[in-house]
Amino acid sequence: MWITNESIRLHTDNWPVLEVDCFTKPHALIIDSMVPGLYDTYLYYVGLIKSYGFTHEFKEGEDWSFEVYPHAAGKLGFSCYFHNCDTPEEFRRLISEKLDRGIPVLIPGNLRFLYYTWAFKKTDAMHLFLVKGYEKDLDLFSIQDNMHIMSRAIPNVADESGVFNNFIMSGKDLVDVWQGLDNISSTYYLGKVITIEKSGVKNIEIPTPEQKLHWFIDQQGLNNSILRYRELSILQFAIRYFKETGEPVDGRERNFRFNIIFACKKAVLEMVLELFRQMAGNESAVEALVLVKQIVAGWERLKQIFYLNLMRNTLTDISDLKKIYDPVVENEKLLIQTIIQKMDNK
Repeated sequence: MWITNESIRLHTDNWPVLEVDCFTKPHALIIDSMVPGLYDTYLYYVGLIKSYGFTHEFKEGEDWSFEVYPHAAGKLGFSCYFHNCDTPEEFRRLISEKLDRGIPVLIPGNLRFLYYTWAFKKTDAMHLFLVKGYEKDLDLFSIQDNMHIMSRAIPNVADESGVFNNFIMSGKDLVDVWQGLDNISSTYYLGKVITIEKSGVKNIEIPTPEQKLHWFIDQQGLNNSILRYRELSILQFAIRYFKETGEPVDGRERNFRFNIIFACKKAVLEMVLELFRQMAGNESAVEALVLVKQIVAGWERLKQIFYLNLMRNTLTDISDLKKIYDPVVENEKLLIQTIIQKMDNK
């Protein structure tokens, strides 16, 4: 007999999977199962932290690329629990015990062993997916995931869908995927299983558009360093990395890594614009719309110029492109001022 958490709802959203990555959406799905309506809110908050907040939201030594998920969950009133499992038997037992209590489980694993993904039997890549049910006698598990079967070696961001699909996996395959993390250098998720629960807060309310806009304003105002913009920080890191290693700048780095970063910024700004429309009306949002278009185009222009100079090995520091990114940063500030002014006049 199948034991399944029926509160996990299928979602179609406007965030292609790689804009906020495959780690974010499973967290959002579980949070929404406990408080319906928080799915997009969680994605929005993670996107804000990733685009504006990571340089000051985390302590030295923390891996912000992973810590961002429990951090954002905590902001909404939820706690992420990391359960250590030393053996496959302990791993299986923990999953079944949680599912018996109606608690879905997040499983970290290696895409090389996940049969329905683009990386199956091709390459090692870290992934996170949701287990929402199991059938003990058949040793089968019900998986909800936002990855798809793809024939090419590297996924195309434009073709990725935000739709979560249901898959069935055997217990043996589930263990293989989980243990496959041994092949990956990062040890953050190694030997772990994750669950999410409310942090003792009885009534978690869905934030209003005004509250969400305040989050955007607060993220912008926490740190005056220019490197608070994730785009500039990542490009700065790339300059140092390629200079120190001497590695060539290949298409994979450009299309699979940096495009994701800029896509996340675009998605966040589009959500900010929609929230502004909800609060101020379409007519009042015209100025904000113009600014958002200019900001998105400006970051895209910076990315292209950055690559041109990176391949020519002419960059020593991101400040070499100050004349390119300064107008973009100024437009970001103008957007904040526009939102604050409208909120003050409301």
